[in-house]
Amino acid sequence: MGIVRLASSLCSLRRPHRFPSLAVLTAVRHASTTSKGSGRWKIVKSDKPYHGEGKAPVCYMIGWIHAKDKNLRHFRDIYLDHGIDVVSTIPTTPNVLFPSLTVDLIKDLRQLVEREGHTDRPKVVSAFSVGGFVYGTLLHQSTTEPDAKAFVDTTKLQVLDSLVDVVGIAAGLADALSPNNGLGGRSLIYRGVSSYLSFVPKSITDRYYESSGAFRGATCPAPSLWLYSTGDKIGNVKVMEDAISGYKKLGREVTTYDFGDTPHCEHFRNHPDVYTKLVREQLQKIFPHSMDD
Repeated sequence: MGIVRLASSLCSLRRPHRFPSLAVLTAVRHASTTSKGSGRWKIVKSDKPYHGEGKAPVCYMIGWIHAKDKNLRHFRDIYLDHGIDVVSTIPTTPNVLFPSLTVDLIKDLRQLVEREGHTDRPKVVSAFSVGGFVYGTLLHQSTTEPDAKAFVDTTKLQVLDSLVDVVGIAAGLADALSPNNGLGGRSLIYRGVSSYLSFVPKSITDRYYESSGAFRGATCPAPSLWLYSTGDKIGNVKVMEDAISGYKKLGREVTTYDFGDTPHCEHFRNHPDVYTKLVREQLQKIFPHSMDD
């Protein structure tokens, strides 16, 4: 099967109801919260006052493949409740199979930051699953592009949930696209994606490893909160723990929490109180008084 045909087949697979394409804008919990689309990024502005010092932070949220916008609502609310605006996007399968699309996605973000006047506002990055690949692409760009570097330099906190590194992309796509297709369907997709990755031009695989290297190299020095579980069948826990160890060796401030047996990207769904408490604690630590009522 040719590379283009394989990629087209993978992207046209029937997706289960819990992994649809990016939905149209949906209402959020706060009736007076304002939201608008900006290309492939959605901006939601909080109607709550920010009690911290200085300018209010902005949270940049990168969801997991084919999540629903409503899936991100619960995570957004953690920030919106305390006066922190949220800019979010949901990657698609082509973003992973064709990294140039992720480069375009990051270009849109960099333009949005300038257009919305976010350049000097403190930032929180919240990335889920292969959203880490998108974030890693931004980190790699920060080594050569001044505006991307400015973004990283003003990032004060990283919240990393169920991340999947390049070594886990094939498994991640297989599980994301075939949870209802049984082991046979998953195996077929896994082999297909693995074959795709082995035959694509080096210019494409280089993008994967550039992103991974920038992320694993702790390009962003901000404190990080890692949320994962040993029961995650999509993410590779060993790869994640190796990355955490690398951050610590570089002297980065790292906080981790293992949810035990919760599935991929379902830590909040199974433990909403614990999850919210962990994020709030980090926000309070980095932005004193921001959690005050």
